[in-house]
Amino acid sequence: MFPPKMIGAVMFGQGLSGVLCNVLRFVCIVSMPNENTNSEFVGCLIYYSLASAILLVCILLYYIIDNTPYAIYYTSKVKIAES
Repeated sequence: MFPPKMIGAVMFGQGLSGVLCNVLRFVCIVSMPNENTNSEFVGCLIYYSLASAILLVCILLYYIIDNTPYAIYYTSKVKIAES
């Protein structure tokens, strides 16, 4: 329903998020030595806590962006076409 330029930005964001997740996991693994028995747990806790926080921010931003005039314009075009 959005223009191709907008969809291209979404696809770029998805690719970038995959790379950033792997970099973040690498940093968690490298920054915590294996001598500590809880290092894997702490690394996973940090990794998934950040992922959850980012997901909550994305949900909030979705509802904010969904009410902008730009989004309303394009979604209303789809609703008119379905009628």
